[in-house]
Amino acid sequence: MKLIISIIVLILLLIYFLKKKNVEKFNSYDSKIYLIPNSLKVKKKIIFNLSKNENNILVFFNHCGPLKNFSITDLKKLKCKTLLFLRANHNRSYWGKREYEKQKYKIFNSYNTYIIPSKNAEMEKINNKHNFKIISFKNLIKD
Repeated sequence: MKLIISIIVLILLLIYFLKKKNVEKFNSYDSKIYLIPNSLKVKKKIIFNLSKNENNILVFFNHCGPLKNFSITDLKKLKCKTLLFLRANHNRSYWGKREYEKQKYKIFNSYNTYIIPSKNAEMEKINNKHNFKIISFKNLIKD
């Protein structure tokens, strides 16, 4: 009997801690992820509309094309979470490095920026001085 009660208490504690840890997940069911292309044709108004919900995630790629027309004041108005994906290439570098390092207003940092290696990228030779997290798809996507 004591064993059963102990197991039930343990399970309840586990559920409590898991729920507490994932509180944001439980409360942000209305969030959406938007993939933003590098096109300069994506207007500020569209980005601002997508960023109204602070739980939304805007994903930018390489050169962050749409943000090139944003002023510092505009960038400060973005309320949502933003991510930046940089593509590593076979030339021991990655696309978007210049844009990352010359941001007008720091919205991307080493916590919300990721490197995605191309198929033949030599990751061990890439200068990752910002310690970006690397997402490798080699094991996930077959030729």
